Amino acid sequence: MIRPHSRQQALAVLVATPVPALALPFIAWQVGTLQGWSICLGLLCLISILGWLANERRRRAIANTPTARIGSAPQGYVELAGHARLAGDPLFSPASALPCVWYRCLTERADQDHRGSYEYVSMEESEHFILLADGSGEVLIDPEHALIEVAEQSVLTQGDYRYTEWLIRPGQPLFALGEFASVRSDENLDFRQDVSLRLAQMKQDKPELLRRFDHNRDGEIDLAEWENVRAAAEAEITAEYRAERSSKATHVLHRPADNRLFLVTTRNLERQLLRYRLWRWFHLIVLVCALQTLWLLQHTPSWLDL
Repeated sequence: MIRPHSRQQALAVLVATPVPALALPFIAWQVGTLQGWSICLGLLCLISILGWLANERRRRAIANTPTARIGSAPQGYVELAGHARLAGDPLFSPASALPCVWYRCLTERADQDHRGSYEYVSMEESEHFILLADGSGEVLIDPEHALIEVAEQSVLTQGDYRYTEWLIRPGQPLFALGEFASVRSDENLDFRQDVSLRLAQMKQDKPELLRRFDHNRDGEIDLAEWENVRAAAEAEITAEYRAERSSKATHVLHRPADNRLFLVTTRNLERQLLRYRLWRWFHLIVLVCALQTLWLLQHTPSWLDL
């Protein structure tokens, strides 16, 4: 299955790129009025504040969360590091058909009116769970609502279409922050109910019931024999419970309920941390410049020949 480019990714593009810092002043210059400059610079201030807050939030989440091992990770918000593994059936990227555990694919079509440029067609992401292994255990990552950042991208052109892919490949180093939960198969067991269900199943097969428990061969199950039937049902359920309890718990990483950072990345976390620090400073500098320009425009409109 595929899903459209997430709002989380769209926000990440908006607040972690220099596009607004370049586009909004250019738009204001084209408009060429004091009101146009004021609106564009006001929007730039707002985007810069959001960008600073978003990158500071991500920086703090990484810096303040120690890396845990899957086999001994506590329940709750954790940071994990390991290698990507395929969680289920083989998965292939839609454009290059390369094997992967997750993909994002941007599809563009050549613009016939503007030679050399491309028009947006679609952005798709896989919904498949990602398996992260670190030697001590494995965890299934639910990619829904995750901020997924891949260090490298590939571009493929086929006819009038251009495809840009971001892939997480099997065996690739992978880092993640999210809500860690362990689910065991024996959490919702009800012994009495399961014994009752087993007795009901045994009653339905009367010939087998008589063969096993009708010791006096009178064609009926008396009270004493029925106690043997119940004891056998309890023994079977107990054995099944023992087998289920010996099985490993399934670990899952998903979006935190308190909306903390849910990050999956192929970048080393130290490098990711440095990236968020740099973007935080970038947005702060843009904010200061935008505020100073707004002040100059209000007090000296002739500064830009307005």
